[in-house]
Amino acid sequence: MPGELNSVATEFLTALDALDADRMKQMLTEDVQSVDEISRRWLRGRGDVDNCLRELITAVSDVATQLRDAEERVWEDTGVLTCWIDQDYTMHGTPQHISAPTTMILRRDGGAWKLALFHSIPSSRARVAIPVSPEGGMARPKVSGRVSTGFELGTSDGAPTALANLVHR
Repeated sequence: MPGELNSVATEFLTALDALDADRMKQMLTEDVQSVDEISRRWLRGRGDVDNCLRELITAVSDVATQLRDAEERVWEDTGVLTCWIDQDYTMHGTPQHISAPTTMILRRDGGAWKLALFHSIPSSRARVAIPVSPEGGMARPKVSGRVSTGFELGTSDGAPTALANLVHR
């Protein structure tokens, strides 16, 4: 049976699917942290995360997220939810799918559970169209800040870099 944290996480993902940045922002602590896989940096603070979410909303459509395999632990005013997220969306007209182990830390703030940490890194086995170079290496987006500027060939430590890690926020 889903618990309190699972319900809050589901509500947050429902707001994400609806591309409702205002609702998502209300569900964040002032000092929330999250990972932006595109720019490969931490987002720290509600303003930083809100700006990223608003940019994301302009680039995606048809978002559908499924949360599964959730387990939660609560210690007084702090809780952790570990789960798996499967998400389909269209980014700049191209359908995408990610599958990601996800950790959310929530904290009671004014009597309501709010997200203090959202950490979701897509699995390299996600079903994402990954361009392959003529040399056999993976083509990955070339990123400048948060804006994709095309594709760049390369591998990381001899293994291909998952495109999903660069496309999904």
